[in-house]
Amino acid sequence: MSTARALKPTETVKRDMREAVRQSIATMRLEGFVFTPEELEESELIASGELTTEEARNRRLRQLEQLRKERPELFV
Repeated sequence: MSTARALKPTETVKRDMREAVRQSIATMRLEGFVFTPEELEESELIASGELTTEEARNRRLRQLEQLRKERPELFV
């Protein structure tokens, strides 16, 4: 278990993180990015402290590795 996982964020930290995530999502939407429901759910998990950014990154890397095996033409 990582140190970040062992420490429980305070309510103030959670509130600040949710606001930072909300602002980041809003900015990216203004730039034209369209989030999937899964990406929004994952963002909420990060904001609430239930998932670290490192864990989210590792999830995404595993998904990309699987996609590379299933659809190698996308990675040419």
